[in-house]
Amino acid sequence: MHVLFFSDISWNALYQRPQHLATRLARRWPVVWIEPATLHARAAFSPVSIGDNLTSLSLPFLPHNARSKPLKVLSRNIGKVALARHMVDRLQASVLNRAFDSLKIDPDRLGILVENFQFIGLIRQLSPRVTLFDYIDDAFGFTRLPGYVREDWKETIRRADRITATSPTLQRQLEAEGAKDVQVVSNGVEYELFASASGSRPADLPAGPVVGYIGSVYPWLDYDLIEFIARSLPEVQVVMVGHAHPEVLGRLQTLSQLPNFRFLGPRPYKDVPLYLRHFSVALIPFRKTPLTAAVNPVKLYEQSAAGVPTVATDFSEDLQELGSLIGIADSREEFLALVRSSLSRKNDQDFTARLRSFARGHDWDTQAGRIIALLEERITQH
Repeated sequence: MHVLFFSDISWNALYQRPQHLATRLARRWPVVWIEPATLHARAAFSPVSIGDNLTSLSLPFLPHNARSKPLKVLSRNIGKVALARHMVDRLQASVLNRAFDSLKIDPDRLGILVENFQFIGLIRQLSPRVTLFDYIDDAFGFTRLPGYVREDWKETIRRADRITATSPTLQRQLEAEGAKDVQVVSNGVEYELFASASGSRPADLPAGPVVGYIGSVYPWLDYDLIEFIARSLPEVQVVMVGHAHPEVLGRLQTLSQLPNFRFLGPRPYKDVPLYLRHFSVALIPFRKTPLTAAVNPVKLYEQSAAGVPTVATDFSEDLQELGSLIGIADSREEFLALVRSSLSRKNDQDFTARLRSFARGHDWDTQAGRIIALLEERITQH
């Protein structure tokens, strides 16, 4: 069997759940990573090897979530026309069939893992042995999408033989649409990579205690809160690491006027553990929105594996079960108090051991193993 992995992101985007799952699926079956062609990544309309047993393929796509507003508007106007959507589906099928020929893939021996449900027009043209829908974010929390996209989501739910979700909130959302037996498979961490990081302090990390954030620097962060923390704790360095969305560049410029704030930009995934090793406290300063309410943050597991205390806003009720492991604040004053108290916990060996025990239980090998078991279960029954 070959597994087609329909991804929302390009392989070279921020390394996260999709790439972790795909590399581990590829230890069991040959995997074709299928990504939407975008302006931000070089498209490969012929198969390209990206790892052991792992191939990448780009397909034409209507970019409803494009960063460029004109491109987003154009995409949605084109998408309103059913014939145009059908033509995109046909074009996708043509590219995929050529890839099947090139890779000698038997279309009757396919498994599908779909995270990007907007590929459903193509998927309905296939006859897979098993289809698993891995629902990783509230797709309708990012931006307002055309009505037919919600219908694509509903069809994906109906067609899936197995469904997984990263959080209880997403599980409930799926069940409200009639999904049965939705399994929660949370995000995870490459435990050994983050727990055993060693090396000298990165040269661009300022001296002194660091209170930091590593992840997407996007509009869903509370920049007022970050400024409040920086102003209230002049003795610490507030550091942010990650890709910045164009909409927040102005806020970052304002924050950078503060003497103890640093925005370092993105860093390679392999370097993240070393940065975390030198953090005193890690932050998850999310605003509470429909999108963040459903988020199961990868960074929580990575920070815990690194033994770094985490302080988060009360952005999701799903966090409450972790209240003994992380600080959860419902006001900026409480957030500040938790940061202050967490600064001393970095050297608390018992607490560090608890954090690492939690993270070890969510190693990506374990989480991917649960996905593989669900696929194999269905294949056995087929």
